[in-house]
Amino acid sequence: MKTRLSGPKIKFICSSLCYYLLFFLTLPTVNISQLAGQYTIGSGGDYSSFSEAVDSLHSLGINEPVTFKVLSGEYNEHFIINHVAGTGEINTSTYRTDAGNTVGVMVYYHAEEGEFN
Repeated sequence: MKTRLSGPKIKFICSSLCYYLLFFLTLPTVNISQLAGQYTIGSGGDYSSFSEAVDSLHSLGINEPVTFKVLSGEYNEHFIINHVAGTGEINTSTYRTDAGNTVGVMVYYHAEEGEFN
């Protein structure tokens, strides 16, 4: 037995579809914040280590030039900087010492096993 859609049923279906469409079109879009500006690496800084900063670069990307100022200290770390989303001729990532000289910052990696050196 076939059922026919009458005027009130059609209006109900159309209005329901319109409400669903309106609901989904007005949902907020997911906006992942990208890095931009200046950040500090070191004890008490925005990132405690180079690894943290690089992980953030890889997961978020950048949408403006980014500068990491490195606080004085020794950093025994193993990290690799791969392609960062958003980088280009203008949008770069730069690493500088906070004091403006390289004497106060030492970055090295002492591996326990020879295969990591």
